[in-house]
Amino acid sequence: MSTLYVDTINEKTAGNGVQIPGHVVQVVKSGSFTDTIVTTSNTWTDTDLFVDITPSSTSNKILIIGSPVILLQGTGSIMRGSTRVMRTIGGGSATNVFNTDDFIEQYQVRAAANEHNTVGSITILDSPNTTSAVRYRVQIYYYPDANTTQIRLWGSGRGSTLIAQEIAQ
Repeated sequence: MSTLYVDTINEKTAGNGVQIPGHVVQVVKSGSFTDTIVTTSNTWTDTDLFVDITPSSTSNKILIIGSPVILLQGTGSIMRGSTRVMRTIGGGSATNVFNTDDFIEQYQVRAAANEHNTVGSITILDSPNTTSAVRYRVQIYYYPDANTTQIRLWGSGRGSTLIAQEIAQ
């Protein structure tokens, strides 16, 4: 077995970069955003929770980690809503890369306001196969039934985050 000792590694050809498989190339965190509320529509709705990353190689993977803080309001003991993550490449059409599919139920109840709060968990290992700008955006959906009247994704001041890491391959 040999050992290699170095003080500096520089790329030989500009733009090729130095990538060691499995290592993080870059990390990007979502910016701050405002609350998004769905009150009357049972369609997927964009939120202001997104992160943009431009991969340095088409073979690299993108690890998305998120924690959307959700509030449901209504009158029942169980309320329903969902989140998903849509990916767009270079401003093109959106592709669903993660769907919680009805993950919100009663977790914490504030009896006076009939509010149910929960923190979701998002983990995605994506292969966008591009060096163009990639956007990952959280969408929310509420199920209009007798129990649920609205769903809200709390802004970053309440803890909602989305982080993208480029992983060298």
